[in-house]
Amino acid sequence: MTAFGSDAVAAPRPSAAPTDSTAAPAVVDAPAPAPVRSEAVARRAIPAFDALEDLPDHDEPPATADSPQVRAAWLERVRELLDTGDIVAARASLAEFHRRHPDADLPPDLRALLD
Repeated sequence: MTAFGSDAVAAPRPSAAPTDSTAAPAVVDAPAPAPVRSEAVARRAIPAFDALEDLPDHDEPPATADSPQVRAAWLERVRELLDTGDIVAARASLAEFHRRHPDADLPPDLRALLD
C-alpha cells in the first residue's frame, strides 16, 4: 500500500529524448530583428502621446495652485464636506488651505471652522 492508498496509479514518466547523431545541427542563436511598429502601436505603448494632441493651440498655461479658480474650488470642496457631515475633514482641509494661503480672505460661513 502506498502513501496515496491502494487505488493510486503512478503516472508514466516521459522518456528521455533519443540521441540521434544524424539529427540536424542545432540552430545558432542570432539576434532577433528589430520589431516594426506602426503608429497605432506606438500610441498604445506611450499613453502620453495622445495627450500631446489634446493640448490647446494657445500658450496659456494651466491653472496653478495659486490661481483664484483653484482656491475657489478648494473652498467649495470644504463646503461639500460640511454638507455630507464630515466636519473633521472639512476643518482639516480648511486649516491646510489657510496654512498655504494665509492672506486669503475666508468666507464668513467657513471662518467659524478655524476657531
